[in-house]
Amino acid sequence: WRRVWQSAQIDETSIIIGHSSGGGFVLKWLSETPSVRLAKLVLVAPWFDPHRERGDFLTFELDPEIQNRVGEIHVFYAENEDVIGVSETKDKILATFPKAMLHQFKTHGHFCLGDM
Repeated sequence: WRRVWQSAQIDETSIIIGHSSGGGFVLKWLSETPSVRLAKLVLVAPWFDPHRERGDFLTFELDPEIQNRVGEIHVFYAENEDVIGVSETKDKILATFPKAMLHQFKTHGHFCLGDM
């Protein structure tokens, strides 16, 4: 996946949206690729396996400098989220990126079709 992302034309005008572990992957990729700049990063029910239950795919150090390379960071979170680890992931993101904007909903679960 890293090779695919490296070949994409992503620059300071790009907007990337990541849902669930896709958001975790984008954060890992941005943490490991400090040359990338974005206009916006939107994380919907982000999850990066905080309890390390799925191996080392999402094992990485979240780079606090990401917020200086991204114009805006948005985090979408539902209070009735039922995926274990999303709440902890959201809290870590907000603590690491104080400029991130939280969009919190009472409903919408994991923002999948059946939840909406």
